[in-house]
Amino acid sequence: MKFYYPLKPTRITIDSNLFKKCESDLNYILQVKKNGWRTQIHKDKDRVEFFSRHNNKLESIAQDADWKMLTNLILNNVKAESCILDGEFLHRRGSLKNTIFVWDIFEHNQELVRKPYSERKQLLESIVTPSSNLFISKDHNNNFIEVWNNLVEEEDEGVVIKDLRELLYVSFNKTIESPRQFKILLEDKRNTVSNL
Repeated sequence: MKFYYPLKPTRITIDSNLFKKCESDLNYILQVKKNGWRTQIHKDKDRVEFFSRHNNKLESIAQDADWKMLTNLILNNVKAESCILDGEFLHRRGSLKNTIFVWDIFEHNQELVRKPYSERKQLLESIVTPSSNLFISKDHNNNFIEVWNNLVEEEDEGVVIKDLRELLYVSFNKTIESPRQFKILLEDKRNTVSNL
């Protein structure tokens, strides 16, 4: 199975034209980004592996996590025989310890999912059964600034904005220097910020 590397981000501000365009266009949705480890989950039949954004096995990084429980969680709650899921693993976050939030899907049954996000989300919802430790990230289609202003400081790190039509998503994360700064993450190399 292939590992998909996230591209390096570029910072923008909440007041930028790009953010305003996304907020006022119903073709964009927003998801809350939790303050955890970016994780890519590879499921292949009865084998499950968790990778960091740098393609390192999370099991070797967060050794005190309950990997047996998390592996069983994926085996029991993800119906696809094989898939690659993109999301976030919360390791030491109080009530959210050993919790996974799924954002997206890269592969399904060994085929790259080359579909708009709206279709990828439907696929995710058809194969992932949420539980107390496994969630599909909620989509907000309006009030982006209100969602941003209501982030819980300890558990929430920022927001992810996606275009429902494109094979691309744009990720904005809070930065330490200023709570009003964001980052852009372009997942599909065919697109650039100037195309938005």
